[in-house]
Formats: sequence, structure tokens, C-alpha cells
Amino acid sequence: MRRQAESSAEQHEKLAALIEFVAGGDDDLSVYGLLALEWGLRFSAMQHEWAEWAEGEIERVSGADAPPAAR
Repeated sequence: MRRQAESSAEQHEKLAALIEFVAGGDDDLSVYGLLALEWGLRFSAMQHEWAEWAEGEIERVSGADAPPAAR
């Protein structure tokens, strides 16, 4: 989960760096490119959020099953 969270955060940063370039024009490529870029940004943000949540859930469940001394 940690690797997934880090990977999706990196992907989000790479996509965010493209916003000015893609949004710079008013042609079809810029318009549709911005739509696709926005999808990528939202998807990578969702993946990151989910992986962080899932990692926490795994830790929570693992900690609940562990003996008190191991917590």
C-alpha cells in the first residue's frame, strides 16, 4: 500500500506539471487534453487517498489482532 500511495503521488505531481502546457492553447488538443489531464489528476489523487486509507486499515486490523505487548 505504501508503494501504491507513493507511486500515485508521483504520478499526480507529473501530471500537475503539465497543466500550464496543456491549458496554454485554445485548439481541440488543448481542450480535450485538459479534460484527459483532469481525469488523470483526479484518478491519481483517488488512488493515493485510497492507498493511504487501506494502509491505515491494514495497520489497524493488524494492531487489533496483535497481543497488547506487540502493539
